[in-house]
Amino acid sequence: DPAGRNPHRGWAWRASHVLKYDRRDECGAGARSALTPEAGSGYRSGLRHALRQRRTLLVPDRAAWDASYAGTPRLLSAVSLEDGAAAAVPLVADGRALGALVFDFPTGRTFDDDTRLVIERLGDRCAQALDRALAYEEQRAATARLERGQARLTWLAHSSEALASTLDVDAVADAIARAAVPSMADWCVIELDGSPAPVRAVCHPSAPDVALLRELLWLAPGTMGAWLAPAIDGGGPTILRLDPSTIQERADGPRAAELLEHLAVRAVIIAPVVIGQEVVGAITLGTSDPDRFEPDDVSVAQELAGRIATASEQAALHAAVSRFKATVDATLDAVFMYDPHTLRLTYVNRGAASLAGSDPTELAGLRVLDLQPDLDEDSFRRRIRPLLTGEVDSATSTGTMVRRDGSTVPVSTFTQCVRLPDGSSTMILTAQDIADQIEAKAQLARIAQQERHRAAELAAVLEGMRDAVLVVDDEGTIRLANGAARELGG
Repeated sequence: DPAGRNPHRGWAWRASHVLKYDRRDECGAGARSALTPEAGSGYRSGLRHALRQRRTLLVPDRAAWDASYAGTPRLLSAVSLEDGAAAAVPLVADGRALGALVFDFPTGRTFDDDTRLVIERLGDRCAQALDRALAYEEQRAATARLERGQARLTWLAHSSEALASTLDVDAVADAIARAAVPSMADWCVIELDGSPAPVRAVCHPSAPDVALLRELLWLAPGTMGAWLAPAIDGGGPTILRLDPSTIQERADGPRAAELLEHLAVRAVIIAPVVIGQEVVGAITLGTSDPDRFEPDDVSVAQELAGRIATASEQAALHAAVSRFKATVDATLDAVFMYDPHTLRLTYVNRGAASLAGSDPTELAGLRVLDLQPDLDEDSFRRRIRPLLTGEVDSATSTGTMVRRDGSTVPVSTFTQCVRLPDGSSTMILTAQDIADQIEAKAQLARIAQQERHRAAELAAVLEGMRDAVLVVDDEGTIRLANGAARELGG
C-alpha cells in the first residue's frame, strides 16, 4: 500500500517496494534509477544481507542502522529512512532469489515475532506471485523467440525454393519480397542494379502503400538501401532505427520525409547485395516497431542477399551463354563443345549435328573421341595440352569424323580453349567438311595430268613433221619450234 496505510494488526508502513533481483547490480533492477553515488553503498550493503544470506532484514531505528552500516546514508529503497524503521524480506522461490520486499516505516518500531511472521508471509506470497510472473514472461519470450525463428526459417525456405526454380532474377526477387511480408517485416524492397535491367521488387500488404514505396524508390538517389544507410557501401548489413529527427536528416526533400512518416518507418534492416567488390543493390526490410528486428534477422537477410548475388551472376552467365549458343547455331560450321577432362560433349550446334548425321540430343554425353576413331586418347590429350596451359591460343588439324551411319567425312578442325568466369574451362572445336575441297584438288590434279599427256602427244606429232613449225606469241616470241624448224634456222 504505497499510500502508507495498512490495516493489518494496527501497524502502518509509509511505503513498500518489490525489487526484482538483478545479478549485474546485486540490489535490484527496480531501484537502480533511485541510486546515487553517495547512496549506493548503504543500499547495496543492506540488501546484500537480505538477498545473499536469504534472511529477513529488520532495522528498528537509526541506531540499529548505524550499528550495522556506519557512515552510509539510511537508504534501503527509493525513500530515505530518516529516523524510521525498515524491513526487507528476500523473495525466494525454489531456492532462487528473485528479489526483495522492502517496507519503510515513518517512525522507529520494534519488530516482534508476529510482525516478522507477517512480513515473511507477505514475502512468501509475493515471491510466489513474482515467480509466476517471471515464468510467464519467460514463456512469452520463449514463444516469441520460437515464432520469430520459425518466421526466419519459413522465409529462408520459400526463398530457397524460388532461387532453385528459376534463373529469372525479377521473379526471384519478387518471391523473396513476398515471402518476407508480413511475418518478417511490414514491407520489403529488393533492389538490384547489376542485372541487364534494374530489378525493383516491392511488397506491402496495402496496395496504396506499395505505390508510396515505389514513389520513395523513385525519389531515392541511387538505391533506397544506400540512401538510408550510406555505410552499406562498405558491404555490411545493418539495423537502422529511425525517429522523426533521423527521418528529416536522411530524407532527400520534404516529400521523401512525408512518405517515410506515412509508412511509419521506425526500423529497417538493410542487407547489401555484393557482386565481387561492388555493392549492386540491397534487401530492405521495414517495420513500424523499432524493437522488432533481431541480429538473427540480419543474418538471414544477408544470407539471402548473397544468394541473390549468386543468382544474378548465374542469370548473367546463362544469358551470355544463350546469346553465344544462338550465334553459334546461326553459323553453318559444325561447333562441338567438350569438357577437357572427361572429353564428353557438352553442346553441339545444328551444323555439328548435320555433319555427324545425328540429332543434337543423341550427341550429348558422347566423347569427342567417339566421333574421331582414328585418334587414340593419349595423342589427343597431348594435342590439347598446350591449349589448356595457354602455350598456344588455337590449334588446327585435319582428320576424319565418323557419322551415325558409319561413314566417314574428311574434316579440317580448329580448336580453342575458353576459360569461364567460374574458373572452369571448355574446349570449342569447329569442324568443316573438306570432302569437296579434296575432290576439287583431285579433279585439278587429273586435269593437269591430262594436259601434260596432250602436250607430250602434240610435241611428238610436231617433231615427226618434215615441215618446219614455229609457235609464236603475240609479241613475236618463239614459244615452240620442231626439229625441222631448228634445222632450217641453223
